[in-house]
Amino acid sequence: MLKLDGMLMIGSAVSNIGKTDLACTLLKKFSKNYDITGIKVTTIKDKEGQCPRGGKGCGVCATLEGAYCITEELGSSSEKDTARLLAAGASRVFWLRVLNEHLLQGIKALLDIIGQDTISICESNSLRQVVEPSLFLIQDREGHVVFSDNFEGFPLDERTSQGIISTIYNYLNECEIKEEFLYRQKYLNFTLVTYVSESLILSYVFVGKSYSAMRKIESLINDFNTSTDIWREMKLIVKNNEKLNLEIRTKLSDYLETIFL
Repeated sequence: MLKLDGMLMIGSAVSNIGKTDLACTLLKKFSKNYDITGIKVTTIKDKEGQCPRGGKGCGVCATLEGAYCITEELGSSSEKDTARLLAAGASRVFWLRVLNEHLLQGIKALLDIIGQDTISICESNSLRQVVEPSLFLIQDREGHVVFSDNFEGFPLDERTSQGIISTIYNYLNECEIKEEFLYRQKYLNFTLVTYVSESLILSYVFVGKSYSAMRKIESLINDFNTSTDIWREMKLIVKNNEKLNLEIRTKLSDYLETIFL
């Protein structure tokens, strides 16, 4: 994992919901006092496969030669995302097109150009697999920032964490919850859904009654029982009594987004 203290990374639950708008807003505010490099990363899973953004014939994937391609944006008058970043105040803007399995190689090549200590704003979800930025923001379908994995100053101390774990443990014991069974319980206006299997606890809390919420947790449990890759890794970690490393946490976060966002 490559740690970049000068990078702010912006991701999103879906495409075309305002990552560039947010990046431009930040650039307009801070570029007056800092030299900030804009970075847009397009990750390609298969050059011959379906476009990950749903389009046809744009050539972004098919025209990639080699493992990655780095292009510097030199114009600020068009409506391209990279041009908008430049117009918003970025000192330089780069577009990295890269095969997914070569993300680390591609970003290292870009850092050779701009320097590892450069202050940057980067639009990417996939790059989080290989880079630990100073701050990672995720936008929901409406473009609102709903998550950041920078928890410095987050009011969750050891005592609070122990209290949460103890509460869950006591709840499971008192309710005599059996494995492989979906439990649903109402408390005030909240619904708590719990599922236990192989030393893993899946719990989902939502407000009111929601058919779609139940379908989401059922989808999660179905994936769990069919042992998708992410769950196989989770079960192995639990079995070996290991901590979740950053790579697994990122993969789990991305996976849960596909179900709950």
